[in-house]
Amino acid sequence: MHHYLGRLRRSLSGEVAPDRHFFADKAHQLHAAARRMVRIVQDVDRWLGECGTTVEHSDADGTRFIGECTLPAGHEGTHEDDGTRQLVAARITGELRELADAVDRLSDHFGWNAPAVYHDLTGALGTIANSSDALANLAASLDTIGHRTTRLAGQIRAVTLEHDAPLPRGARLPCVPPPADPPLSAGL
Repeated sequence: MHHYLGRLRRSLSGEVAPDRHFFADKAHQLHAAARRMVRIVQDVDRWLGECGTTVEHSDADGTRFIGECTLPAGHEGTHEDDGTRQLVAARITGELRELADAVDRLSDHFGWNAPAVYHDLTGALGTIANSSDALANLAASLDTIGHRTTRLAGQIRAVTLEHDAPLPRGARLPCVPPPADPPLSAGL
């Protein structure tokens, strides 16, 4: 970080030539780090908001096990330790984060290519982009994101419509497919 700030100071004072690619790379790294920090804080906040009461159960074969209630603190009714409802919420959060990341990557990619596409579309000399390919790829990527968004919205509707009332003990919510990437806390 110190190296980055020193280079920025020297660039702004005219001591070294400005390097927009270096600064863009650092800006992307800072953006990714900030995004990761926000997500970790959200995960910790959710965890801190859980009831956490110790719950003891017995399986049909008599095996006893202990878990913690994963429902929000202050909930009404019995404690739940299987995490089914939280798991659905965590998976939905994971998918939403993946969609946000995909849109962010697409935006960044198009942002870098937009000047060349604009140059091409205006017929300026020295055209270096194939704007029709770039725009077709952008549209295809947006279609993919749109299909993923529609699928996720349908899964969320199914969860909320089917489970407006509390679930009976042992009942399970339908699973939303887990995110492709490991959870953010895996890298800690």
